[in-house]
Amino acid sequence: MKKVIIIAMLLSLICVCGLSAGVCFADESSTTTSEWYYFEKSNDTPNLPLREIANAEGKVLLYIPHSYAFQKLEEPNGAFIKVKYNSKEGYIDTKAFNNNCKKVTTKWGSNPYAYDLSDLNITVDKVTPYKMDMTLDSHSFDKSEITINSIFGYHIKGNDYYFLVDATAVIYNTPVPIYGYIKASDTSKANFNEDTIPESAGYILQTTVEKPTTPSGDINSGDNNPPSADNNGSNTQSPKNSLDRYILIAVIAVLCVVIIILIFVPTKKRQQ
Repeated sequence: MKKVIIIAMLLSLICVCGLSAGVCFADESSTTTSEWYYFEKSNDTPNLPLREIANAEGKVLLYIPHSYAFQKLEEPNGAFIKVKYNSKEGYIDTKAFNNNCKKVTTKWGSNPYAYDLSDLNITVDKVTPYKMDMTLDSHSFDKSEITINSIFGYHIKGNDYYFLVDATAVIYNTPVPIYGYIKASDTSKANFNEDTIPESAGYILQTTVEKPTTPSGDINSGDNNPPSADNNGSNTQSPKNSLDRYILIAVIAVLCVVIIILIFVPTKKRQQ
């Protein structure tokens, strides 16, 4: 009977250990799709293109500016890694990621992660949008005929700069959504280039050693909302997962004590 009890207790201990490992792995896997990094330019990598597909020949959707952050969606797989910047998903070069990107920490504070070109109040007098393949649209629009709703980032082709926009145009009195590019020289920001983009406040706080760590707070709404991060930039562990682990550890400890007692304490012989 004693052997049966010990075997049952050992099986229970194995099951509890399996559950504990499951909680640990579940917690770790949740961090693989919610890590934030910022891009820091260098002479070898002056800008960071976000490509539509994981290929060196893939179309560049936009460029991630120096000192601004993006969300890593997947672990590196070969030459490219999937990321998300300012609501746009795409792929960046793994080598550039390893050499020029670092984890965001709580020193970033409550500052925005993406550069909001919409804050520039860009206006147009007359513009012909470019499609996603960078070919000209068939219509040109005056200022009164097009409204720029969002600007996701900038694109470079040759010596010219473009803005990737979501806009609404009026064609024959009918509102028509437009998703594509407008040439910077056709807007009120004709002199725009990447050097005119200021370094992000979060980047300055994180990379300036003399400044104290800023209190964490609510980040701006939308895609600029990062997960909570500790000083290493990783996600903070949820209280529920911590409690589950403590309970499992306590159960394992109790089972170990009981098994030791059953093994080493002799059983009383029955009286004849």
